[in-house]
Amino acid sequence: MAAIDYVDLQDNTVDPLMTDFGFDMTLESSREPTIDPNTGAITAAATVVSTTVTGIFRFFSQDEVIRMDILSGDLQVLIGGKEANDAGIVPDTTMQLVAKGVKYSIVRVTPTEPGGVAVLYRLQIRR
Repeated sequence: MAAIDYVDLQDNTVDPLMTDFGFDMTLESSREPTIDPNTGAITAAATVVSTTVTGIFRFFSQDEVIRMDILSGDLQVLIGGKEANDAGIVPDTTMQLVAKGVKYSIVRVTPTEPGGVAVLYRLQIRR
């Protein structure tokens, strides 16, 4: 039995679907200020780092709402793993997502990583 090439799956299936059906969104993460431990002086101000990714909105099914900690109005966003990793980020719950001018909190991140290849990230988001 031939091994599954997950990088090929990512490059030839997930990425084209994201390109065809997704739209630009921004993941925002905060960086704390850098403080000199000897003087207590701030050497670099706090910043917000914005990274543009392509994502697809998806509604949760009624079954998912019943089985999981999902509130009415929560949405799911699918983000391609390669794009996020190429940008040097792994989505997490400390980040925020901005899509179509609306800022969402990220409640849960579920990576799909068969064979250690980050193919897709599923984000549960909430206003």
